[in-house]
Amino acid sequence: NINEKLKINLILEWQRRWSLSATCLIFAFLGVSLGAVTNKRTARSGSLVICISAIVVYWALYVGFESLARAGHLPPSIAAWVANFAFLAFAGYQFRNVVES
Repeated sequence: NINEKLKINLILEWQRRWSLSATCLIFAFLGVSLGAVTNKRTARSGSLVICISAIVVYWALYVGFESLARAGHLPPSIAAWVANFAFLAFAGYQFRNVVES
């Protein structure tokens, strides 16, 4: 149904705008937690690899869940936020490890 697809696209676009805005804060939190644990000898190349890997994994999750929402398998309001929640959980885990060590 065209109206249903339009509704899904509009909801997904609305949620996408908010979730991509929150992504900046989540990546900053992740960067602080990962940056505190790097070894000084491998800091330059290791940090670059970690950064690019994190972006690729985030984008793969984001695009995958967006496709599920467009196909109607997942509510758009959830699909737009799944990658953010996954990375926020990972950043929280890393931050807890930094604080404990």
